[in-house]
Order: sequence, then structure tokens, then C-alpha cells
Amino acid sequence: MRKLKLAAFTGILSLMALTVKAQQNHSLYLMHAIPESNLLNPAIPLSCKWYIGLPVLSSVHLNYKNSSFSFNNLFESSGGGAYQPNLDFISNKLHWRNAIGTEIHLQLFALGYKYKGYSFIFSATEKNNLMVTFPKQIVALGFDGNGQFLGKTAGLKGTGIFFNHYREYAIGVSKETGNGTILGARAKLLFGKLNVSTKKANLGLFTDKTTYNLEIDGQILVNSSLPILVDATNNRLNSMAYNDVSPVALALNRKNPGFAIDLGIIYPWTEQITLSASALDLGFIRWRSNLNSFNGSGNYVFTGPLGSSTSSSYWNNLGNSFLDSIHFEVTPKKYFTFLPPRFMAAADYRYNPQLAAGLVGNLLVYKTKAMPSLSLVARYEPFRYLGFMASYTWQNYSFNSVGAGFYIGRKPIQFYLVTDNLMAAFKPFDTRNINLRFGFNIIFGCSKKAEKEAVKKGGNSACFGYKDQHKKSYLKKFKPWKVKKYEGSTY
Repeated sequence: MRKLKLAAFTGILSLMALTVKAQQNHSLYLMHAIPESNLLNPAIPLSCKWYIGLPVLSSVHLNYKNSSFSFNNLFESSGGGAYQPNLDFISNKLHWRNAIGTEIHLQLFALGYKYKGYSFIFSATEKNNLMVTFPKQIVALGFDGNGQFLGKTAGLKGTGIFFNHYREYAIGVSKETGNGTILGARAKLLFGKLNVSTKKANLGLFTDKTTYNLEIDGQILVNSSLPILVDATNNRLNSMAYNDVSPVALALNRKNPGFAIDLGIIYPWTEQITLSASALDLGFIRWRSNLNSFNGSGNYVFTGPLGSSTSSSYWNNLGNSFLDSIHFEVTPKKYFTFLPPRFMAAADYRYNPQLAAGLVGNLLVYKTKAMPSLSLVARYEPFRYLGFMASYTWQNYSFNSVGAGFYIGRKPIQFYLVTDNLMAAFKPFDTRNINLRFGFNIIFGCSKKAEKEAVKKGGNSACFGYKDQHKKSYLKKFKPWKVKKYEGSTY
């Protein structure tokens, strides 16, 4: 039975490395001495009795991901500091479906408390997520014109944007069961602030092979919750302007409620192997304020060629001609958006109390697009207050993501910094991912007496990830590490 479970778990990790890649702090997932690792798996318990995330500084998370290309993939140097499009890459190596995304998460406050084997964590976080998807044809059109599509229709289906700004209030709990398995869950109350979401984008561009005339037809539907004023009289999009809404009113807006849950599990397979998995952001937001749903459909034929005039009147007339041919409806329609769910799984092998290595898989699902990745993570923690990490990640069809991180301090102040792509700092134009998380924590309640009591009661403070009945025998094997002195520590 164990072999069957292990084979199934290995299959999950393998599945996460089959297609397009994305990532969010794989390295942090296995660094359990940092309380913020609980953000990636709610089953991860606190190692000390109290934890306070410094306001605004406890967790700052920045992430940029590109599924298909770096700057140097898309452009090539033509000498003298000038660049030109790499048409060979666009034609032969660019993927049919592409995605670019960013994440900026700022934790406003966090508080954790451990009581009788339960770990309770509350947090408030401001989150900004952006995802833009587009097909290969739209890039080819922009760089190489429409001559390559003579007599054909360039389908632009799959083009879309999803921008979400919301505040998250979360409370989570984790608890170790009798057999050493740790279960965790987190409930999250959401309040949306800003949103733009493409609901439908069925567009096509046909090029006549004789006249080179362009014909654009199709339908696009975009929902938005933004402080803007829209003029769409006579089924024509005439103008958009910023609605004078104060930043305070926007920050306190609670008219767009939502709810989500996170689930997690940690299972000690053997004395040295620990399996874990989590499902994050299973939820939605209901948008009810500052609503504008743009529904555009129609057919437009451009007979060309483009005029050589650079006057503003020429381009204004051209734009007005296009808008006149498109039927626009703008309505204040309420709508739902679902958070892109994320699934993570890991297998961790501890060589000794100070040295461990693991495999972490990550799968982000955006509508029908799956964006997985896979990381090999090694950790060295020579002392309770100091730890180092190194990782190697396969993501975004790229093998050059080398990560690093560290934490210093256990009580009362801890600082940590983690990145999954260290090379981005040295070769930013060659990377498809930029990732960084750092912060300060206040940790206390780590007294030796409390830790020894936790060990006697079967807590998780000694050699985290091992079954209680194996802890003493495991520690005795490594007497040179002075384990008797730090018997209650979390390595």
C-alpha cells in the first residue's frame, strides 16, 4: 500500500513538470523555520509559541513570470546598442499560447499562536495579481506584418487579461494527528478593490491574398470593476475617464466580497522521508461596485494601405472609422471571478538534522491554461537560528533558474530572504522569471523548557517531519551535533 501511495505521489510531481511553467517560492515551501512557509501549506505548524509579522515588513513578495520568452529571445542585437525582432524565434520557437504574469503581495500584519499542538495563524494581506494571455499570431502580426497570413485568418482566440487587486483576511489552523500526519486549513475572507477580466475574446483577422485588405471580425467581452466613467452612447465607445474616487474610499471599499480556502497535509513516510501537499486559493470574488462590462462585436474592413501622413487627424479618422464599425454595449453588470488555484506537492529527504533535500512541484491553473514547474531544493541549517537554501528549477521551458535564500535569527527577531531565480539579478534580459520574498518576524516562546514539554507531548518541535516514536532514536544517531543540548529545536 505504501508503494502504491508513493508511486501516485511521484506521479503528481511528474505531472507538474509537463507543460508551461510558473512559480512562487518553491524554496520557501520546505523552509519550515520561517513562519511564512505556512502561506504555501497551511499544515506547516509554528515552531515556537508566538509569532508576529512586523506590519508591512513581515512578507514582501514580488514575482514576474513569462511562459515563453525572455527579452533576448524576442530581440537580437544589431550592433551599436540597437535591437531588432528575432523573427526566427517568433516563427519557429514561440509557443502557440503564451502568458505573462506578475504578483505583488504585501502582508499588512500577521499573528501566530501555538497551543496544545494546534497552530493558529491570522494574517491580513494586500494582493495584486496580473495575467495576460495571448496567442503566437498576435506577436507575429506585430513584428512581421500580415503578409504571412495571405488568404488565411489569424485567430486571436486566447487573448485575455486578468487583473485582480484585493485584500485578504485569513485565519488558519494546523494540528498533528495520532500517527504523525499534520493537517491544516485556512479560511480567507476577501474584499475586491480593482478588477479587469476578459470573459470572451473570439477575434479573427483575415488578409485578402489579392488586395491585402484586412478584415477584423468577432466578439470580445471584458468585465471590469474600476473607478472610471465611460461614454458609450449610440452603441459606440466614445471615451473613458478616471472617476474621482479617493484612495481612502477605494482602500475601505467592502462592496466586493469573496471567500477562499487553503488546504494542506504533511505525512511522515519514514524517519527520513516526508511527503506534503497543498491546494491554495480555492475561491471567488463577487464584484458589485464601479462596474462596467464592455461587449463589443462587429466587422471592420481596412482597405489600406496605411497613409504616410503622421498628422494626428489621419490617425484620429482611422480610429473613428474602426469604432464606428464596432457595436459596443457597456452595462453595469455584476459578475464573479474565481481566483487562479494553485496546487503544490513535495517530497523531502532529511540526511541528518542539519542537511536535507527535496523535490517541489507547483501547478497554477488560469482558466484552461496549466502552468506547472518543478524544483530541486537543498537546505543546510547548522544552527537553530541560521539556515541556508539552494534550488534548481525547471520552469517556463527554461533550465537556468538557480535559487538561493537564508534566514537568520530565531528569537526575538528573524530576517529572511528567498529567491527562486538568483541569476535574474545578473542576467535580467535572459530570464523568464524574477522572484523575491523577504521580511522580518518577531518570534518568542521558544524556551528550552517549553520545547522539551512539546517533545514529551508529541509536538512538532523536534526534527520536524518525523513520527514521534522515531525522534529519540534518530537524534541519538547524531550525537556529534550536540543534539542533547538542542533536543527541542526545529531543524
